[in-house]
This record gives sequence, structure tokens and C-alpha cells, in this order.
Amino acid sequence: MELNRARSKFQVTPLRWFLIFVVATIPVFLTSAAMDSILRGMHMLDAMYDKQDAERAARQPPSATAETPEAQEPGVVMLRPVTEPAKPSGTK
Repeated sequence: MELNRARSKFQVTPLRWFLIFVVATIPVFLTSAAMDSILRGMHMLDAMYDKQDAERAARQPPSATAETPEAQEPGVVMLRPVTEPAKPSGTK
């Protein structure tokens, strides 16, 4: 009988479980909302810079001479496959 009384003292009601769950999920929702707002802000900045680049390119007249990628990026080496000249079919 006393064992039942001791167990009934420590039983948690469903309302208390619900309250604990709600309080525990508040930081989770705040963290996910903060990450969402940070990512949205980064997307907005990226879109703003893309728009500025497009406007700058539209205002700038096209250049008569097109630069090669090697001239634009001196530190980048573009590798091209080496092709051997075709051998005549009559010689071995």
C-alpha cells in the first residue's frame, strides 16, 4: 500500500508532460528560425550583388577584342589533349 502511495506521488500527469515538451521545443524552434533568417539574408545579398553585376555589365559597352581565358586568369593552366597526326594507311 505504501509502495503504491510512493509511486502515485511521483507520477507525472499528461498536462505536465505536455508543458515540459512545449518548454523544451522553444529553443529548437528559435534556433531553426535564426538559421532560416540568416540563410534568407545571405540569399538576398547574393541576389543584390548579382543584380549590381548585371547592371554594371549592361552599362559597360561591349569590348571589340575578346580576351582569352589565359589572359584573364594568369595563374590557371588549361590543359589540352595532344593529338598525333594521322598516319597514312600505306606505311607501317
